[in-house]
Amino acid sequence: MAGLNRTAKSGSDWTSSELLAFNISIEDVDVSTFFGIDQLPKVTISSIVLDNDRKPEHPISKDARLFFYYLDRANIREKAAVNDFALYLLKLLDFDDEERAIVMRKELTFDMCGNRVYAKPDLCVMRDYELVLMVQEEKVSYIEMYTSFLLLRAFNLKDIHPVPQLVADAIAAFVSNNQGQHKQESTPLFYKIPISNALVEAVSTAQYPAQPTVVQRLLPPVPDVDFYLDQGLNPLENRIIVLKCCEALKGLLVSYCSG
Repeated sequence: MAGLNRTAKSGSDWTSSELLAFNISIEDVDVSTFFGIDQLPKVTISSIVLDNDRKPEHPISKDARLFFYYLDRANIREKAAVNDFALYLLKLLDFDDEERAIVMRKELTFDMCGNRVYAKPDLCVMRDYELVLMVQEEKVSYIEMYTSFLLLRAFNLKDIHPVPQLVADAIAAFVSNNQGQHKQESTPLFYKIPISNALVEAVSTAQYPAQPTVVQRLLPPVPDVDFYLDQGLNPLENRIIVLKCCEALKGLLVSYCSG
């Protein structure tokens, strides 16, 4: 693989070519493998969100009203709406609890092929000065998840770009920390990306790493994958399972932060 072209690119410009050039592959796994649990946890938010596919006509709580409002905006694919929905969902599920905070548009940098390049997630969850979760909207929209930085990502499975961009963001976050989820836009997938010093060094010096990096991918265990990609979080069956995955994600984040 030494003959592959390796040039400096910002995170948003990474494609499958960069994955090949730096010995990075993707492996589909199940809930038990991904989260390390046998059963997804219960969802702790309002039953109105879990029992109604659309906003009820009668008066409801503020949290439930805003959930349906942001979900409806994300469904019509308004550019900024996906980030608004992701931000609200993180707050609704208390991702900003326990000394964590949500920060917008944080600039990150990392070295690639002898040059300094940039990545800029739209949202970050931080604990002190360390990034523990990122959300970004690019050509497609997503929330990402990976080993020491926990993220969830939403995008079209047929698009080849999101996973490479996810890896670039993960590398940028790894570097930053060591210095100090077209279909519905509400269709999350989950990833774990183990970022090592060896991978960071290989990207920095334009080398092919001897040790492969295997990205774990989890498709939420919804009743029908094809309908999931078409309908996102709108059907209640999908919504409940995805929110359970988010609760499990929060559990991983808490474990990481306390570790």
